[in-house]
Amino acid sequence: MSDSEADRPAAARDTDRRPRFSTISDVEVERCYGPAAWAGPHAGGGGPTAVDHLGQPLVGGRWDAFDPDRDIGPPGKAPYTRGVHPNGYRSRLWTMRMFAGFGAAEDTNARFRQLLEAGQTGLSIAYDMPTLYGYDTDAPEAQGEFGTCGVAVSSLADMDVLLDGLPLDRVS
Repeated sequence: MSDSEADRPAAARDTDRRPRFSTISDVEVERCYGPAAWAGPHAGGGGPTAVDHLGQPLVGGRWDAFDPDRDIGPPGKAPYTRGVHPNGYRSRLWTMRMFAGFGAAEDTNARFRQLLEAGQTGLSIAYDMPTLYGYDTDAPEAQGEFGTCGVAVSSLADMDVLLDGLPLDRVS
């Protein structure tokens, strides 16, 4: 799991937020742990130890075909088991995402703007039940449910209003 030329530009862009990361007991946390750090009976001295339902070690089976480089991969690379960013939380905090939505698109747009001003780094849209079921807000099935547990979106125009002016290039 060494750095390749393709990894370096992304890792260089994502510099650490602070010089040292440690546990609450002041044990230094390495940038990335790999097979050498895992205790187990497998080649190279590393690999998870699989056990059955009684806690007895499994001999043979699914762990024999386990390849950390293929099955876990490095941070920022497929299959993204270790996250989508090469440096993970070291370079950026986790995305904070409030599940929000109510009333009409204008109402939720205003709420999203408030959340972003307060430091929100991600948006998660809560849709009302008629939207989730594919009903227009004026459909008989939507009566009494419009905008009650999420935002009402009946058209692309509603979605345009919902997202109008939001910095979509800076949020996830």
